[in-house]
Order: sequence, then C-alpha cells, then structure tokens
Amino acid sequence: MAEKKAWEIQSQNQNKIEVCTICPAFVLGPTYKTDGFSSGDIMKSLVTGKIPLLPKICLPLIDVRNVAFAHLQAILVPEAANQRFLLVRREGVLFRKLTDSLNEQGWKKHFPKIPTKNLGKWVMSVAGIFSKNAKKGKKLWGVTPTFDTSNTENVLGVKFIDIKDTVNDMVLSMAQGLYIKPKKIEKYVGKDSKQFLKEIIYQ
Repeated sequence: MAEKKAWEIQSQNQNKIEVCTICPAFVLGPTYKTDGFSSGDIMKSLVTGKIPLLPKICLPLIDVRNVAFAHLQAILVPEAANQRFLLVRREGVLFRKLTDSLNEQGWKKHFPKIPTKNLGKWVMSVAGIFSKNAKKGKKLWGVTPTFDTSNTENVLGVKFIDIKDTVNDMVLSMAQGLYIKPKKIEKYVGKDSKQFLKEIIYQ
C-alpha cells in the first residue's frame, strides 16, 4: 500500500518527483538484534530443533547486506530513478540447503539439534486438513520459484552473497549476541566477543 501511494503521488505531481522502490524478499544475514524478529526466529527454530524435520519448501531469500547495498545504489545510480527493484535471489532456497550449509561449516557440534531428516509430504497433507498454513505449505511443496532480477543486478550492481555465507554469518552474529546459545555456553557468558568467538565458535 505504501509503495502504491508513492507512485500515485509521483503521478499526481506529473513525475516531477523521483521515486525508486526496493522490494526485498525474506531477509537473512548477520544481525545486531538480540531479541525476537521474524527471520531470526526461523533460524533459531532450525538450529535449536524446534523445526525437527525439513519440509521440501523453498524460501525467497536475500542477504541483509545486499539490501543495504541496493538502498545505497538506489540513491547513487541515476538510472535507478523511477524504477522498481525486486530484491531476491534468482531461485528460492530449500530449508535443506540452509541446514546443509550450517552443517558443512561445523555448526552441528555447537547446535546438535540442527535437523537432518526430511518431513514427509503426507504429514503436510494431514496437517492441511486442520491448518490453513499447512494447506498453503502443501501447495508450495517441491516448487522452486524463480525470479527475474536482471534490473537489480544490471542497474544497481547487486551481486548476490553466497547462501553459505549468509546463514553462517547470521548464526555467528546470533550466537555472539546470545540470541541463540551454543552448547555449554554458560561458562562463556560475560567474556568479550573475541574470546567468545575464539573459544566457542572456532574451537
């Protein structure tokens, strides 16, 4: 609604006002937040096992650093004026890809409940009888959405950050801020961040 209103105002002013809109998908990546936020809650649920099985569903994702860069470019690049930019990776990313990326980088030893098994589609089908969200999930099962990001890449110069770096840096920042707590974290509480990273993350 806000974006629609912005374009209406521009039109009413005979295009004398430059407008550029950035439309990000689901944002992941490093964070300074230490309490609840949507993407953080999903990542926390994955690494702590609250999501015990992995649905065959893709998420439209973007790294927060790509979001920041795109906003800066929208101001600096003259060609960005009066354009609308979809900020999302070219393909949706499976939940399995997120957890595989974490396990490949050694997070399993600090968060042993990171799921490795798949959720059966039949579970989603049964749950869909009782839950609207599960019913929606069933429709998305096995579908890999694709997106045209050509103007985002060509005009703004966005180069999508590798998903492995996105999830690794996100979990690292969440652990450092104690938004999620690695195994045996209690004895490290109160230590400075460098000591924390050296002893608990990279050991």
